[in-house]
Amino acid sequence: MNAISVYIVESWAGRKGFAQQFLVNGLTGYAILVATPLVVFEEGRSIGQLILAAYVLVFVAWFIWVIVGNYRRCFRLFRSADARKLERALSVCACVLLCVCAYGLSVDITRLVGF
Repeated sequence: MNAISVYIVESWAGRKGFAQQFLVNGLTGYAILVATPLVVFEEGRSIGQLILAAYVLVFVAWFIWVIVGNYRRCFRLFRSADARKLERALSVCACVLLCVCAYGLSVDITRLVGF
């Protein structure tokens, strides 16, 4: 496996550190995925439904990858006997924040699709 595949698999399994798992994969990835269409598609310029569907599919796949990796990391911290209280508290905050983000994403997708 190459380095990118190893990184993706280890993140999926929750083996990355908390800061890398949540901040790099989560927040930085979110900023990139949100900023990309703002830069690529100028305001007022129409995009095709196929391009929009592909973008939404990539976004949802990335979001699932982040959620699974972060939850596995959080569960690993809770099972660990040597985890500090701060790490556990941050894991709870991350889990709650991910639930709020998942709810927001589901609301946005239903509005986008028109349900």
